Amino acid sequence: MSLSTSACASDSGGSGSGATGSESSVTRNATVAPASASAGRPRLVRVASVGEAVEIKSAPGYRRLMFVVDRDGKVFVLRNGRILRRPFLDISNRVQDGGSEQGKLSIAFPADYKNSKRFYVYYNRNNGDVTIDEFHRATAVRAKRSSRRHVISIPHRFAENHNGGTMNFYGDDL
Repeated sequence: MSLSTSACASDSGGSGSGATGSESSVTRNATVAPASASAGRPRLVRVASVGEAVEIKSAPGYRRLMFVVDRDGKVFVLRNGRILRRPFLDISNRVQDGGSEQGKLSIAFPADYKNSKRFYVYYNRNNGDVTIDEFHRATAVRAKRSSRRHVISIPHRFAENHNGGTMNFYGDDL
């Protein structure tokens, strides 16, 4: 999967005669912005390629780094438009491989991440259970894998579907 900035579609804003709010009238009134970058419009730019990226996030205190979550259990760092060769975190040996919706799903950084060095990952464990673990980072671009602390598991062993979602902080709450 390639990570890219996205181009925008704009709505013409016209009400159109006989507009009823149905899908067909919305489609009739919508226009798509041209692919050119003229007039300050965004353009699509390929910045990196990662196996099966499912999420990209920044971490508080590290504006120049983006963390790319790969479904196979790795988290990569995107710095200056390039993916660093060595993963930030690799827990692929703990992550369920296969299944239509299983794998590493999300990462979350608390507001005090720069000082606390802790972060959380959400994934399907090898047995299929939905799991959240806490880790600490060793450096800005490397996690301390041995710091894993189990937070919670939700039994989900008998279904490969209904996995997914994202994990975020709202204040101090995960």
